[in-house]
Amino acid sequence: MARKNILPIRQFEILLKELGAERVSYEAAKELCLITEEKVKEVLEEALKIAQHANRTTVFASDIRLARKKLNV
Repeated sequence: MARKNILPIRQFEILLKELGAERVSYEAAKELCLITEEKVKEVLEEALKIAQHANRTTVFASDIRLARKKLNV
C-alpha cells in the first residue's frame, strides 16, 4: 500500500526552495516530505513517552529536545 503524505507537497516544495533547493522534482519533494513526517513521528512518540513518564499529558519543548537527543536526530 502506498504511503500518503500528511503535509501538502506543494507547501513542502516551497520549504525546500527556501532552504536553497532551486529545482526539486515533485517525486523527490514527496519522498523528502515522507521522510520528514516519519522523523517527526519518531520524535513525537519519544516525546510522548517522556511526558507520560513525568505524569503529563502535554508535550513540552523540553520533551522534544530530550527526545531528539535520545534519538540522535
